[in-house]
Amino acid sequence: MKRTLAIATLFVGPVLWAAAAIAEEAKPPAKPATTSATQPLVDASRGAKAKRKKSSTKVITNADVKKSKGKLIVISPSKLDEPLAEEKKTPTLAEQEGQRRLRFTASERVATAEKNASELEAEINRLEQRFYEENDPEYRDNVIQKKFTEAKRQLDDAQRELGNARAELQKYENPPTP
Repeated sequence: MKRTLAIATLFVGPVLWAAAAIAEEAKPPAKPATTSATQPLVDASRGAKAKRKKSSTKVITNADVKKSKGKLIVISPSKLDEPLAEEKKTPTLAEQEGQRRLRFTASERVATAEKNASELEAEINRLEQRFYEENDPEYRDNVIQKKFTEAKRQLDDAQRELGNARAELQKYENPPTP
């Protein structure tokens, strides 16, 4: 009996629930009641809107342009920002050639400094490997250690020179604008 009642509830329950939902939809929606509590807020909103300043600018349309009797002049933005053309000085061919030579010399200096630095790094790696492979502590500490320290100092100097060469090349590649 309990089993039959449970099965009947499973089948009849959803039907009753759907009928209740349909009946709920058939009811007309309730109108939101305007209360006297919201009326001051509405009045304040209308007052603030009236106090707001209207836009004083006018949008110019194509129709306004056609009606215009004046003469229109179009100035490109680039001409406004640029100084007068007479003020700009174009370098002469000799000046350009001098700049090109300086730039070439600076790029050669950078290439030489990079090559020197990479050779010294390889030498340091080789000395370090020899240091750990050497079994004689006397030879390792007196000879290899001194060579390693000297190579390290030379690498620091080479890296400093490389930085200076790159700065000089950067100066010639991107000259400051007056």
